[in-house]
Amino acid sequence: KTFDAEMNCYIIQKAGRGLGVFTILFEIGSFNKLLDEAICSFQSVWQKDKNACSGGGRRDLEEDGKDDDDVFDDDDDDVAPRNHESTINWMIENLIFREDPQGNVLDDPKCGGGGWNPFEFMYQTKSWHFYGYKGTLMEPPCSQIVEYRVIDTPAEMSKGQLAEMKRILFTHQDPNTCQYTSVHNKFESVARPLQPSQRSRIHRCTCRDFISDEQRRKEGRKSCRAGTEKQWMPNPTDLVPARGEQWDL
Repeated sequence: KTFDAEMNCYIIQKAGRGLGVFTILFEIGSFNKLLDEAICSFQSVWQKDKNACSGGGRRDLEEDGKDDDDVFDDDDDDVAPRNHESTINWMIENLIFREDPQGNVLDDPKCGGGGWNPFEFMYQTKSWHFYGYKGTLMEPPCSQIVEYRVIDTPAEMSKGQLAEMKRILFTHQDPNTCQYTSVHNKFESVARPLQPSQRSRIHRCTCRDFISDEQRRKEGRKSCRAGTEKQWMPNPTDLVPARGEQWDL
């Protein structure tokens, strides 16, 4: 199954012994307040880095483009060109931000200036269980140092939130070089191409392996019994592995 978006949160160890990454998958649905807090934090970084590149004013973000025929989504009313340079220009024109007389972007008042907690964000799925596997970084040098934990229950996000995330990602500038940092392709995606899973085993942790600390205190047990998963898990059904894939389920 293909999901509309995913968010990866990296747990970086000071000793540098690999990376832990937990992933939340998203489907288009209702507005997500917790995601909005994250978007506000990302927008703050976007604004800060844009301000660092604003010595030339708005010209730093302007690019020429001609193609205005295609759209991001067939259901959306806002026309966005497929051409890369035109897409950058369209997104900038459609971003909602305020500037001071010097051209610096001001904070979005709806964000309130607060941060977000990625661990609280993770718990919105109401699931503590996951698919796990050893993999590589999602960007060069793609080192084999990552332990992935993909939460087994997707969250929801609105179409508007997906569009806002794309705008922030696709129009972000490196504050040192003022070059665009996005590596999105012509399909408006930053997803890495699918990798063969034969190189690593995929396992699934369920309530038979552990339950939450709150459930342990309430029930006086450390795990659930086989056959009772529906009582403990919001998504007890396994995803069906593709033919030839090596899954430990």
